[in-house]
Parts: sequence; structure tokens; C-alpha cells
Amino acid sequence: MQQNYRLIKKREKWHFETETELENFIWNNLKDIFSLTPLKRQYYIDNNICDILAISQDKALVIIELKNTEDRYVIQQVTRYYHALVQEKPFADQVNYNKPVRLIILSPIFHKDNYIDCLYHKLSFQLIKFLITEEPSFRLNLQDLKDNRKIKIKAIPIATAQGEGFIIDPPSRALMNSLSKCQNYDFDLILQARKRILSFDSSIKEIKISSNVFLFGKNKSNSCIDLTFSKERENHKVNIAFRLPIGFREGDTGNKKNKFYRMVLDDQVFLKNKNKRPITNNQLFFSQKALGKTRVQQVTYVNAYLRLFLYEELNLNSDRGWENKLGRFCKERGFENPLMGNKNLLSFLIDFSLGYYLQRI
Repeated sequence: MQQNYRLIKKREKWHFETETELENFIWNNLKDIFSLTPLKRQYYIDNNICDILAISQDKALVIIELKNTEDRYVIQQVTRYYHALVQEKPFADQVNYNKPVRLIILSPIFHKDNYIDCLYHKLSFQLIKFLITEEPSFRLNLQDLKDNRKIKIKAIPIATAQGEGFIIDPPSRALMNSLSKCQNYDFDLILQARKRILSFDSSIKEIKISSNVFLFGKNKSNSCIDLTFSKERENHKVNIAFRLPIGFREGDTGNKKNKFYRMVLDDQVFLKNKNKRPITNNQLFFSQKALGKTRVQQVTYVNAYLRLFLYEELNLNSDRGWENKLGRFCKERGFENPLMGNKNLLSFLIDFSLGYYLQRI
């Protein structure tokens, strides 16, 4: 069965998601790439762990060290592997230790000290630089740096390829089934919101409570955002709720504090039709915490909440010209301006609520 691999894009270059993914790929393709026979991986010897041990066609031992990033001291590391292996001579029934041991290091980039170490070292190291390209499909390009010779171009079967940020699992079947019933909603906008939530920080997880309730946060009892599906008569609805702060002043001290309320954003934000309300007239429903037993305590509008937030956050004497003040605030803090469209509004509320959430946990 073909194994697929996970890639991630960092600083406009593709990488294997982890060093383990890189190791899996090289191990599974040793014969095709290097004409080598796999012997052992993650082999422990004398307080060292060798990534991959292999055998050449003439039974010589090959040590392969893999790096997913630059490593200044990799030559010294592989030297220790070499010493331990030639001293103990494991797998002597398969390896001919009278043959020179071949030392291979794969990395997307090498430190200048690696070249200096190789220049004056008694052992011979084969430094191989790899590059992942994506056109026409994902491929691993290998180049021997000694003579700039291209060794191999190998296709990479992909499980997921995530752009800048974290690897995000695709939506579950349960979520997609619930979405499919909500025909009047913008699926892409909902899925983009999900992606933004899960990309915010690696500690944010998606927790399925039921086929109609999905939480986002650290765990089931400590979440920040929830996505819920419901049915009213013949219509299926989807709502997104955020834990948002309301500022207040403490008694005699006057110190500013925040209380956090679960606020359900009006589902108008997700509707496809062009007759939905202006952004600032979208409603926020302040509700009790318990999911499934929500009673609305208070209703406000997005613009009212934003004015109140700015007034408290920036200690304003007046909320006059609050739209311009909000625009400046968003630019300074790196937020999307929520007045510029439903997508921006969702992005603002996601980033804003999760930012406060991560400060509290």
C-alpha cells in the first residue's frame, strides 16, 4: 500500500512536516533513490541514535543522517555514529566491515561550518541537499554538493500539504454532513473560519461533542469558540459563538476587569443571499454558558459591542468617530477590520476571542 506524506510550507518553501515524515519517505524509497537495502532505522548504539542504517550492493555499511533544518554540528554527530558502529560492528552477518563505511547527510540547507568540517576531516561525507518542488506535482529533488550532480527526482505522494502555519486535518464527515443540510449558507466562509481558528495556535483543538456541536479550544471543559447546527421547522441553521470580554471597573479601586460571555453571532453572517443586513447591524446574542440549554439574556449589535470594547480598551472619553478609531486599532494590532465585510468580521472575532482566551488558559 502506498504511503502518503505530510508537507508544510514555511517562508515560501515546502518542507516535510516533521523529520519523521522525511525519514519515512527516505526509508521507504532507499532502493529507488540510492540503490541501497534498508537495514535498521532509529538504531540505538552507545548513547547515539542513528536515523537510518543501510547496506550497499557490495555489503558496505551506509549511515544516513536526516535533517529537516540546518544543523551546524551534524558532521560531529555522524562522526560519533561512525565510531560506535565500527567499534561494536553490529549486523556483522550482513555487513562487510572491511569495506569503507559510507556517510550520507541529507538536509535542505547546510551551515558554512559543515563545509569547513568536511574539508579537514579524515572521513569522507556525502552532503546531499534536497528541495521540494510542487509543479507539476510534489517532488523531492536531490543534489550532491560535492560535484553539484543531481542524484534523483522522486515524486512525493501527498496526504496533506498545508501552507504557512499548522497542518490542519480536513473537516470530519460529521461536520460536512451537518453543513450539507444548511443549503442557504456559504460553506466556503464557514470552512475558512474553521481553518483560521485551528491555524491560530497549536493548542487550539477541534472537539466534537455531537454531530451538531463542535467546540474549539484546549479541551471539552475549556473552549473558546463553538459551531452549532440546529433545525427550526424545516430550516437548518448554523451559528458560531465566541467567548468575548466585557470590560468593567472594580468598585473603589477603579481597576479595569473583563468578564467573558458566550456571544452567538447572528447567522446572517453566513447567509448566501445578497439582502443580508449591513455588517454593523449583525446581532450578538449574550447567552448562558450551557450548550443546548441556552437562554438569551441580552441582544446587542456588532457595532454597539465594538464601540463599547474600544471605549473600555483604549480608555476613550468619547466614542465619536469610533469607526476610524477601530480602523487604526486593527492596523496597529494586526487585526482584520470587521467593518469591511463578513469575512473580516469573522476573522476579527476569531483572532480577538482566541487572543484573550490564550492569555487566560
